[in-house]
Amino acid sequence: MRPSGGVCRKLLLSGYCLTLWLFLLIAPVRSSVRFITEPSDIVTTAGKTIRLDCEANFDSVATLPQIRWRIPDGQYFDFIGDTRRSILKNGSLLIKNVFNNDEKDISEGLEAYQCVAFVDNIGSAVSRIATVTLARLSPFEKQPTDLRLLPGQTAHFSCVINSQPLPKITWFKDHSPLVIDARMTIFPSGALEIDDVHKEDNGAYRCNVTGLDRHRLSDPGVLTIVENEDAIKRLKAPEFVAKPHSTIALEGSMVTLDCAAVGNPRPQISWLKGGTLIDVAHLDTRFSILGTGGLTITQVNKNDDGNYICRAENHEDSADASATLEVHVKPLFIRKPKDTMVLEKEDITLECEVAGKPPPRVIWLKNGDRIKQDEYLQFVSGTNLKISGLMTMDSGMFQCLASNPAGNIQSSAFLNVFHAAEKPKDLKNNLPSPPRALEASLVSSRLATLTWISPLKPNGEILTYTIFYQQEGSDRERMTNTTQTDITINELIPDKHYLFRVIAQNKYGIGESSPRLKVMTKAEINLPGQPFNVTAKAVTPTSIIVSWSRPEHGSENLKEYKLFYMKDSTSEEQFFITKHTDHEISDLSPYTRYKIWVVAYNQNGPGMNSLEVVVLTKPSAPSQPPQNIVVEAISSTEINIRWEHPPKSSQNGVITGYKIRYKKPDRKSSGDTITTAGDILEYQISGLDKSSTYQVRLWTLNTVGNSPPSEWFTVLTFDKNLREDTVPDAPTNFKVRAFSNSLLVTWSPPKDKSIIVREYTLAWGKGVPDVYKEKLNPKIRQYEIKNLEQNAEYVLSLAAVNDMGFGPLAYLVTTIKEQNIVNTLEESSNPILPPIGLKTNVISPNAIEVSWTDNSLLDDFDSNVEDVRLYVVRYKSSYSTNKSRYNYVNTTELSCIINELKPNTQYEFTVKLIKGQFESAWSLLVMNNTQEAKPASPPRDLTAVKNDDKPQSITLNWQPPKFSNGQIIAYMILYTTDDASSDNEWITETVEGELMSYSIKGLTPSTNYFFKIQAKNSVGYGPFSPTISIKTLPGGSAFNDGTSLKDGKSGINNTTILYILIACCLLLISCIGIGIALLCCKQNKPLRNRSKKGYIKGSTGYNAKGVAQSPSIKPPDLWIHHDQMELKSMEKSSQGSLDTSSGCGQGSSNTYDGPDTRVTIHHVPQATNSLEKSNYVSSYVGNTIMKPLLSDEKVSTLKNRFKPKSVVLPVDSFDSVYNDTMATLPNQESRSPHPKSQYATTTRAHVTVDLTAGAPENNYIVQATTVPDKFESIPVSSAANLQQQHTALLNSSEKRQQGHPLKSFSVPAPPPQSAPSTPQQKHIVTVRPQGSSSPYKKNIYSAINSSPSSTSVSTGPKTWKSPLTGSNQRDTITEVESLNKIQTSYSTEELNQEMANLEGLMKDLSAITASEFQC
Repeated sequence: MRPSGGVCRKLLLSGYCLTLWLFLLIAPVRSSVRFITEPSDIVTTAGKTIRLDCEANFDSVATLPQIRWRIPDGQYFDFIGDTRRSILKNGSLLIKNVFNNDEKDISEGLEAYQCVAFVDNIGSAVSRIATVTLARLSPFEKQPTDLRLLPGQTAHFSCVINSQPLPKITWFKDHSPLVIDARMTIFPSGALEIDDVHKEDNGAYRCNVTGLDRHRLSDPGVLTIVENEDAIKRLKAPEFVAKPHSTIALEGSMVTLDCAAVGNPRPQISWLKGGTLIDVAHLDTRFSILGTGGLTITQVNKNDDGNYICRAENHEDSADASATLEVHVKPLFIRKPKDTMVLEKEDITLECEVAGKPPPRVIWLKNGDRIKQDEYLQFVSGTNLKISGLMTMDSGMFQCLASNPAGNIQSSAFLNVFHAAEKPKDLKNNLPSPPRALEASLVSSRLATLTWISPLKPNGEILTYTIFYQQEGSDRERMTNTTQTDITINELIPDKHYLFRVIAQNKYGIGESSPRLKVMTKAEINLPGQPFNVTAKAVTPTSIIVSWSRPEHGSENLKEYKLFYMKDSTSEEQFFITKHTDHEISDLSPYTRYKIWVVAYNQNGPGMNSLEVVVLTKPSAPSQPPQNIVVEAISSTEINIRWEHPPKSSQNGVITGYKIRYKKPDRKSSGDTITTAGDILEYQISGLDKSSTYQVRLWTLNTVGNSPPSEWFTVLTFDKNLREDTVPDAPTNFKVRAFSNSLLVTWSPPKDKSIIVREYTLAWGKGVPDVYKEKLNPKIRQYEIKNLEQNAEYVLSLAAVNDMGFGPLAYLVTTIKEQNIVNTLEESSNPILPPIGLKTNVISPNAIEVSWTDNSLLDDFDSNVEDVRLYVVRYKSSYSTNKSRYNYVNTTELSCIINELKPNTQYEFTVKLIKGQFESAWSLLVMNNTQEAKPASPPRDLTAVKNDDKPQSITLNWQPPKFSNGQIIAYMILYTTDDASSDNEWITETVEGELMSYSIKGLTPSTNYFFKIQAKNSVGYGPFSPTISIKTLPGGSAFNDGTSLKDGKSGINNTTILYILIACCLLLISCIGIGIALLCCKQNKPLRNRSKKGYIKGSTGYNAKGVAQSPSIKPPDLWIHHDQMELKSMEKSSQGSLDTSSGCGQGSSNTYDGPDTRVTIHHVPQATNSLEKSNYVSSYVGNTIMKPLLSDEKVSTLKNRFKPKSVVLPVDSFDSVYNDTMATLPNQESRSPHPKSQYATTTRAHVTVDLTAGAPENNYIVQATTVPDKFESIPVSSAANLQQQHTALLNSSEKRQQGHPLKSFSVPAPPPQSAPSTPQQKHIVTVRPQGSSSPYKKNIYSAINSSPSSTSVSTGPKTWKSPLTGSNQRDTITEVESLNKIQTSYSTEELNQEMANLEGLMKDLSAITASEFQC
């Protein structure tokens, strides 16, 4: 052990270095522990006795360290009273009766132990963790199954069981041990394979698994050999009887992947890794075939990790089965911690770098105890331990432990922290004095900048300054050095007090310390910490689930998280905002690496980014077939097929191969199939017929499935073979173009096309030919030689080759010079004009023809020099980013066809001319769109959602196709309950437009449905999406929404029709019942034809808002008396008046409702009247309740002013209105008695027609009086000056009902006789029409209020509830409060006799009315 470099440098600068080295020599030297033997893992049976060995020593200690044992969580065994465990003298642990069932705390078959070696005053170290596992046989994971095979095929019976240790497996046939012959193979997994089966192999096979102390016998699998000639002759594609399964293997072990298949003809089995064919025939290979198709890998290493594909192939088809091999590598130290000696107050980093697979988990221990991070102990660079501000108490044994599923390892180092030696007294006078004026010039939350002045007595040159600083209240002081008089101290903690001091050092040593400076760091904005434990897992090809833990600090007021992600190959990041600690990222690209990190946010902003994690989405089937497919005949019996990989974005995984199917067009069979490896881009098919047409199509294969097929390519084989009796001629048009570090070579075939060319040989060298050679396909016409030197001369040669030999060589010499690399027009001494007139013509969804004009051809038209021109067409999608790569096509013609374009995509094209070593600028850009094509991919992410409230309904959601190839105009949804049925039998629903959600109704509850969808554009329908299934919810009716699914059709079922009929019948019966009830009510309440009328005089009206207004024009009001006629003006209210009558008592009411009028009839229990069986009904009451208000006879001029209309009288309860109204009426003035007639005052039933309800203008109110059939005569008191209401009888016969629309005549009331002292109850009928009238179209109704007795005094207005609402109610209340004194007149029965003369007087009355109205 030696001091660290920094320590030695400081000590050598001081004058007491010799003293320190002497101290180190005499001091005890300490070093780390070394384990000679560590405990190992053991598998044992219950009740056995085992021993775990452990031996260790310290390099610098003569005596052996003491050994103790513990479990991994740190709990030590004291062995007192432990009857099972004891420690031996050599430190080994003895465990008796392991996993004994009598033990109370019996474990679950696994125990872990750890050995601890320690020395007093030095420290301790722990060993690796040793496990003790109980041997057991778990249930079978796979057992033999029944097989029915044809003779000659391969039988494979599985027998997989998880056992520790590996069990012994034997096979039985029909309860007897199986005799193994050459056709039979037992795999390491325990499976039995029988090749070339025949009739004698019929029987039941089962495996017997034997462990350390028990055995298991599997279920039998019956093998049946079918000897059917038709079945033997029938062709059949390969079908797997055994597939490989994903396996985890330790490095250095042996692995076998099972695989077996049957088919007709017998399939050939091959293996691929990462799309490349595995050559099992290579001499040095570690791969071999076991049985008919199993793959065995010996000495597995980490490079063998990956995906393996077993491919079974015959002429009918091919089938792939894949499995993943995961190789685990035990942890291995790359850098171990080293023993270190260091001065206190310094910082140190202990290194520990470990490799392994999966990545090992690293923890640090000090003297056997686990270290937790704090502000002074931190893990840096992943696995290194940094200790800041060392103290002597930090001395001890530090261990780095690394573990993964493959194993665990440990390494230890001793850290020795010591004080600096005392300074010799004779040197103190030469040491520098303390630095002066120490201050903090800048302080922030995590750093402080200190400045000071040099010591007053430096005593020589100051070599360095040492700054010591510590947090107030902490014993741990840190230090750092500088040669300047200022320094910035980082890694401080916000809002903490720190103490700083500075010491100067010269050649004699370290001087005195400056006074301590106390500085407080600024408080930092409370930002969230770093989210940790970020994990990401791909769940589908397009989605990843990410989860993380909350930050360790600053997580109190978290607002949200931002989850960032981006493709590994791009810099465009995207994010989601969430408040949870997990989120699913969707709509990703299949088989693409994504970088993911999380940032926490609070009210102050974002915190630190989490560590990035990289995850690869799962693969999916390729979405496109191979591109640039070329099929051509090369002889009369051979065709050659070339293609290129599909675009990277459509591969969706590792390309494992390409399937080729070829056939004759007139053949009904599907043709023959050939499958190549993923790295093969060319294939020759031989054995074809001469002069025959063949069709060829290709698929792309990966580990998930096949792509859609390409279109059919047609090729015609030659009538006769090309000649090969001589060598071919030299290639023509042999040219080369120099670039900065490469050469582009182009050529054309030999002139004689009848001689076959097998290949071309291109050779080149610097200064001499044929140094490097490349054999090229005969169909290739250009080749680029890369990685060449500049300013060097190269000689090239090219020859065409066939079976007869090499043809004549063509030579070229070129030099790569910087002046030859001409890229712009200005650099050329002879400017070349670019092509002009660039035009594009869309040919198909995948091809555009580009043509142009070259004006320079006219300049060289008369030249005798051969003009060699090359046109380069550059194009790319217009929607691509600026960083997108261009595509180039070379041609010597003035037009070319660009193929392999994307449908419905805009492209931009430009052309330039290359002539020798010169080239023009690019021409102007021309853009055009390719035609639309059918959608190339199905709608994505089809999901079905159940509706809890509708068990018969399912809602489908989906995303548009990835390759729509045009605007989607509709989606077609197909669904059924039988997914095995043909598409024609599925039920279809069409969703117009670009909607991406639709509800399917009328489904049957508790039924499993299958759904798929396809998109449609203007060209046609695309492929179907994968079928999904969902089961509808139970319960409810399947026909709640009127539709049902039955026999593949939807519609209204019988149950629904029955429900509709029942509802209609109930409605009809209800209507009939209501009509009968109304008719009965009307017949029971007849209204007589005779009535009396009164009028009410109002002075002020109210508008609709209840605001008082002046009365409008006051037309005359005439009352007709039997013996005299009087003309009197009557004011008209704008809103009409509320009809009331005096009286007290209570009665019942019947209510009739109609559309325009409301009638309330109050029945008085004891009504009296002196008139016997007399009825006074207004002529304006209709036939049933009231007659038409006006007749149709045109007698009066008023008839022409308005058109009378019928009034329908609705009935409503009016008890409360009646009672409240009676209490609020003011006293009426008495009218002077009439001189002639005397009338008995009677209590009569009144009918009041109120036309003011809801009317904004003036209306007149008619009050008719009706007398009940039974009454008693009531004596009238002469002391009471009562005013009784009565109505003018307008008509008592049919003739009068058809009479003129007369105004009422005001006449003096007859002198009243003695009236009763108490007013009697009356029948009140209030009629309120809903319409309105103009003041110039006078309604012939008057409101008449009966006067109460003189002794009845109103105490004021009283609030009452009206059956009307709105403004009508407010208006009515206002009318009650504003009633004027009402004068009453009476009519007698004699009026009936005089009414016959009324018609003669009407003409005179009309004139009087007109005259009074104009006033």
